[in-house]
Amino acid sequence: MLRSVLRQLYRRIRMNDKPLIVVGGCTGTGKSDLGIQVAKKFNGEVISADSMQIYKGLDIVTNKVTDEEMDGIPHHLMSFHDPVDSKYNITRFQEAALKVMEDIWARGKLPVIVGGTAYYVEGVIYCDNLVKAANALRVFPCAPSAFLPGRRAKMDKQLAAQGKTRNSELATLSSGFYEITEIRKRLEAMSTDDLYAKLQEVDPVSAAQVHRNNRFRVMRAVEIFEITGKPKSEHIAAVGAMDTGLRFPKTLMFHLDSDPAVLDERLGKRIDKMVARGLKAELEEFYDQYKSRLVDHGILQSIGIKEYLPYLALSPEERKTELGEKKFAAGNAELTLHTIQYAKKQRLWFRQRFLKRKSIRELPTVLALDSSIASNFFTELVPEALKAVSTFLDNKPIDISALNPAYVSDPLASIDAETAIKEPGYAKRANAIHVCDVCEIEIHGENGWTAHLAGKKHKHFAKRRKLEQVA
Repeated sequence: MLRSVLRQLYRRIRMNDKPLIVVGGCTGTGKSDLGIQVAKKFNGEVISADSMQIYKGLDIVTNKVTDEEMDGIPHHLMSFHDPVDSKYNITRFQEAALKVMEDIWARGKLPVIVGGTAYYVEGVIYCDNLVKAANALRVFPCAPSAFLPGRRAKMDKQLAAQGKTRNSELATLSSGFYEITEIRKRLEAMSTDDLYAKLQEVDPVSAAQVHRNNRFRVMRAVEIFEITGKPKSEHIAAVGAMDTGLRFPKTLMFHLDSDPAVLDERLGKRIDKMVARGLKAELEEFYDQYKSRLVDHGILQSIGIKEYLPYLALSPEERKTELGEKKFAAGNAELTLHTIQYAKKQRLWFRQRFLKRKSIRELPTVLALDSSIASNFFTELVPEALKAVSTFLDNKPIDISALNPAYVSDPLASIDAETAIKEPGYAKRANAIHVCDVCEIEIHGENGWTAHLAGKKHKHFAKRRKLEQVA
């Protein structure tokens, strides 16, 4: 009895400094399994950070863990949101996740964030990195307890230079109110091209950072201007000026990945398993139930749904024909391709947003885990990860050399001084939209633009245009 009481007291003491474990990485690498094992070992609860798993239903296509796989571990922010509502965003997730985390800590337990939606994870672990929409679209500072030493004083100094205080800013937040329903209805009624033209008019800086076909981001930027009277780009600049850092300094992040060729094959087989589990029936039931109430730019554009729209648009009788089978098979092929592409984007995000920015932003303790050998996941990889968590929770430095290099590595070691990003303006360049008059297309990002100019297609059109001009 005494031992049990002491153990609970020790757990509560360890939770006082709000430790946080984040299990992120590429899809299909074992994030959910590892998160559950960490939670089981260290008295934790899982918080899902997956933008598709928030929806009710669609358990197979979103690859949710089953009740049996959860093994008694509570999972939060999963299967709770109505798919008809397309308004769920990162701000709402952030607020919900932080509330759940505080409750978990208050009960002397360990929050374990698990998921591959990168901007969800980033929104939780970093302070003030969002332009929020909670009645008034203003920047909310971190809770005082979350500030690193000196950050609160620095913010106070910045506000004082503007004749403001933190309390006056919070008072402004609580008193501000904007009716946004009518604004959103009006913007939703606009065409994609009209929305983008509006953004170019009111906020050309933001317009240069987003593709016209990214309707959600374009509408969000216009909405910010309509509500606040100030361009989104100015809000973003204000956020950057606040020198943000980790919301919770004691954060350990695992990033799971596998050899690309191995992962591609694994993801292909995962789609086959989904089909065997009843993917077709799940999609039909979902679509037939909600199709009259879904909007084009909501869940219908998500991976796992959009690939099957040609099949789902058929009548129940047509779905059973040879044409229906062909369209469903085509959906499977598209889903496999898009899932593989998504894994590559997740890998790139980790490198660009975390590793390469080690010189310009504060990073959590971060370890890379290689799950290429699936048969050794539970017997070799998981025990190594649990060792790291134990050391981390005991407030000791993690000795990477003491862990098995076949499964655990320091991802920052691969980023040398030349590779690391030192100029904060990199993010702006990385997201810039470039228009190629020769090929008549828009290219997103500095790297994409450079690759386009060096590509065979561009050179071919450039050469042909030059010959036409000479003629």
